Amino acid sequence: MTLRLSSLLVLDGAPLDAVKLVAAAAMVCDHVNDVLLDHDHLPLWYVGRLAFPLFCLVFALNLRRGAPLASYVAWLTPFAILSQPIYRAAFHDGLDNILVTLLLGGIVAILLRERPRVWQHAAFAVAAAAAFAAPWTTVSTGICFGMAGLLLPAALWLAIDGRRDVLPWAALLYVGLNWFPRDELFDSLVAPVCVLVVTAATLALARRLAGRARFLPRWALYAFYPAHLLALIGLRALG
Repeated sequence: MTLRLSSLLVLDGAPLDAVKLVAAAAMVCDHVNDVLLDHDHLPLWYVGRLAFPLFCLVFALNLRRGAPLASYVAWLTPFAILSQPIYRAAFHDGLDNILVTLLLGGIVAILLRERPRVWQHAAFAVAAAAAFAAPWTTVSTGICFGMAGLLLPAALWLAIDGRRDVLPWAALLYVGLNWFPRDELFDSLVAPVCVLVVTAATLALARRLAGRARFLPRWALYAFYPAHLLALIGLRALG
C-alpha cells in the first residue's frame, strides 16, 4: 500500500500553530546563544538547528493546502524589510534575515513546481552542490542558510505531495543547512539526526491537537521575529 507523506503530515489549525511555537522557541535559544553568549553553548546550538527546518515544513504544508503565494508575499515582505537592519545590528554577519530566505524560497517553490522534472532535479543538484562546497569557498549568496535554505521549501513541498524522487534532494539540502566539516564535522553529521528525531516527536505531539482551531494570529511570528531580536540587542547593551 502506498502511503504518501501528505497523509502523515496533515496539519492545520492548532497543530500547525503548535509546530510554529516549537520552531520559534528553538530560534530564540539559538539567537540567545549567538547574541548574548558568544556562541559558546553547544546544546543551544543544537536546539537552534530545529528552527529553520520546521519553519520550512510549515511553509511547505501551507503551500500544499493551497495558501496563495501572493498572501505570503504581502505579509512577509514588510516584516522582512523591517527586520533586516535589526538583524544586521544583532549578528553583523552580512547576511539577509530568515524572513527573506522564506520569502524567496516560497517564490522559488512556486516557479520550480511548474517546471519539467529535469529542471527541478538540476536546481536541487546545484543547490546541494553549493551547500556542500560552501565551507571551502569564499562565495556567499548573502542569504541566510544559503542555497540549501532557498531550495528546501520546494523540495519539502514536492516530497510531501508524493514525489519520492525528490526525497534524496530534500535530505541533502536538510544536511546542507548546517554543513561545517572543516570546524565541526561531528556536529554537522549528528545535528541533522537529532533534529529529525525531535521533529518527528514534535509532529506526533502536535497531531494530538487535531480538530482545534488555530490560536495564533497569522502575523504573530512575523512580528515576533524583529521583536525578539530587538529584545536581545537591548539585553546585550545592558550586559
